[in-house]
Amino acid sequence: MALKYKPTIWKDDVPDVQTGTDLDAAHFNNNERATFEALALADLNAVFHRYAMDEVAQVAAAKAMVMMAPGLQSVALPAGALRNTTDYDVEATVVSAEGGEVEKVTIGTKQANGFKVSYEGSAESATIAFKVTGGML
Repeated sequence: MALKYKPTIWKDDVPDVQTGTDLDAAHFNNNERATFEALALADLNAVFHRYAMDEVAQVAAAKAMVMMAPGLQSVALPAGALRNTTDYDVEATVVSAEGGEVEKVTIGTKQANGFKVSYEGSAESATIAFKVTGGML
């Protein structure tokens, strides 16, 4: 957006010294344009700020931790973290493992309300934390 406002250097009318700035539509409309541009930019900034805050809230809400045994398991997203699309990323972090090691965590089928997960390794059980990002229109 190209700003069209050009500042006016106002001058007082001083007889025999200088002519003052005209009080006409062109000057007043210039001030109106500046006010409009400032308000439009403030609104635009508010929209971008809201999108940024929504993304932070979605990431915070879309964290989950599950304790699981080997095999495929469903992980439900919390109510505040449901996605609009299945085009989201899941970051898995192994918090702890019992009776062995977790070698690989695999994220399977994704749906708007959750996803499938499994792990490979010798662990009898594992606690895995998940962070979901994206998937919001």
